[in-house]
Amino acid sequence: MASYQLSYIKILRFIGAIIISMLIIYLFFKDINHLNKQINKMEVRSFQTTVKKIDVGYGEDYWILTENNQLYYNSAMLKQFVYKRSDVLDFAVGLDGTVVCIDKNNRVYVRNINIDWWYRIDNGIDAHQTISICDYNTIFTTNDNFDYIKGVYNYKIDDKIDMYDWEYVDIYYTYYQVSCAFHDYSIWIRGSEEYAFLYVNNYTHIPRSDVPLKQIKALSNQHAIGVDYHNNLWEYTKGTWTWIRDKVKSASINYNGDVFYIDYNDLIYKINKN
Repeated sequence: MASYQLSYIKILRFIGAIIISMLIIYLFFKDINHLNKQINKMEVRSFQTTVKKIDVGYGEDYWILTENNQLYYNSAMLKQFVYKRSDVLDFAVGLDGTVVCIDKNNRVYVRNINIDWWYRIDNGIDAHQTISICDYNTIFTTNDNFDYIKGVYNYKIDDKIDMYDWEYVDIYYTYYQVSCAFHDYSIWIRGSEEYAFLYVNNYTHIPRSDVPLKQIKALSNQHAIGVDYHNNLWEYTKGTWTWIRDKVKSASINYNGDVFYIDYNDLIYKINKN
């Protein structure tokens, strides 16, 4: 009887081992297929120089900034990158396609009227460092004191020129970057110690990340992406951060939720949301 029970137990263990092995193999190939599907959804563009930043507004309207501070636009009509400006410190693309930039002298410019015309719109007071834009009407910057600054479009009828009214939103706390979300115009910031926060007001910054981030781009108050200092790309959706890719230099997200990023080889990828 004991011998029969022992044989029965061995058979059960053998069957259990087979089931577990089959389950592991299934999960392995499921993950591989999922990864392949993600890769198949990517579109790759190469650029013949070192790229340090990418930003996108609506659709595939993306721009890049090279390490030698030259700004280029990806023209779908010309099927090539088009040079637009040199000596650019930072730039941003708005929901409506408006492009703003900061030059090496920390002045703010907006692209307007002519495809190659850039109008200076800052008030000459601050040394602007980083820039974000909702649309043509609202621009955000940070300066060399890590202050949070806002520029609001104000058309001067008498002067017949475009002007922006600039104000300090907050000069007490530290702001490394401000990001305006396209969907609801909420504000994310890289604040204290470069962690990501949802900005509510000057006294309420809701923590959103557990590690410092070197770049963020917000889509709504519940959706954003970020790149950490180990060059990992993360996506935040409704309270959860999901790891997307490693070896990422810069990333952006468009209105539709498609993610664009640059890898170590200066290849530009697009990950479709659907």
